[in-house]
Amino acid sequence: MEIIEQYCQGKKDELSNEDAIFYNDDYVVIIDGVTAKGKKKDRGRKSGRVARDILMNTLPTIDGTASKKEFFTILHNALAENIPEDANIEDIPSACLLVYSNYYKQIWICGDSQYMINGEYYDNSKEFDKIVSNARSLFIELLVARGITEAEEMEKDFARIATKGLLKYQPVLENNFESPHGYIVLNGRTLCDEQIQEVDVEENDEIIFASDGYPFLKETLEESEEELKRVLKEDPLCYKIYKSTKGLKKGNVSYDDRCYIRFII
Repeated sequence: MEIIEQYCQGKKDELSNEDAIFYNDDYVVIIDGVTAKGKKKDRGRKSGRVARDILMNTLPTIDGTASKKEFFTILHNALAENIPEDANIEDIPSACLLVYSNYYKQIWICGDSQYMINGEYYDNSKEFDKIVSNARSLFIELLVARGITEAEEMEKDFARIATKGLLKYQPVLENNFESPHGYIVLNGRTLCDEQIQEVDVEENDEIIFASDGYPFLKETLEESEEELKRVLKEDPLCYKIYKSTKGLKKGNVSYDDRCYIRFII
């Protein structure tokens, strides 16, 4: 296994970055800590960062021959052990993961991160996020029509406030597959390992893993970064070229944390 290039960058700073990359001889993993919906913090860290740190500390302990169920059970238990008894559902640390197992020559998909295999793109975006992104895009369009400038929206974030109710209650859809809007996530509450997708890969395949901090994933890091720069310049609120549940906020370097790794097996 050869790592060609990698990059990880927080939208604000590294202390609050909820994305991470882990790799060793057995695994390549990207972690995308779920954006906190609550207000509680653990030693200054929001729940997405807490999840990221727990998982990064646990991954080196996992044997390379662990099955998919064993792998995710270990991570699930690590998160479960760190859920406070009085925690509200919106404060529970949770994360999305993309995992490559070198032993099984498989990709394991838990969440909405994106990937490419030999130049072919695969999207795992959530239906819920599409709904909220479209609603937010419409709201910004209405605000602009009413005279609110994009600069004012970037500072005040009226659209994020307008969709806050949906986002606050979003965690009830985690691992809830009775709902058409349910989606998989690793949260330490419910483990739905049977819903974690498996994709077989082969020797010499080139693979790219990336979090959803890249609006348009490309075959190199440089190209992916250039596309991000273009979006942030032409559509910083992320409601026209690329519709997102959040846009660039004043003082931040991007609309979301991001990580990217390209490797050959």
